[in-house]
Amino acid sequence: MSIGFDVMGKEIKVRIKFFSGIDKELGLLNYNPAEGVEIKLPGRKRLRSVLVGFGLKKVSRFAIFRNGERISAWAKLNDNDEVSCLKVSGGG
Repeated sequence: MSIGFDVMGKEIKVRIKFFSGIDKELGLLNYNPAEGVEIKLPGRKRLRSVLVGFGLKKVSRFAIFRNGERISAWAKLNDNDEVSCLKVSGGG
């Protein structure tokens, strides 16, 4: 699945993977978690703005990883980043 934005200037490509049923909440049809969603952005954008654009309202409720490392939703995305977004689970 690929989503693009009409932009001018240098574009970056980012892959976002949603787990823990987030894809169902967002209504992503034919979503494959192994592939995720590839998007093209107009330069380096903050991850939070991208996730809000997908329809996630409370981004702080999720654990977010970029290329295997935990990051804040305020981090700026780089070309060819792979982002994984999961619901935080609790219990004990």
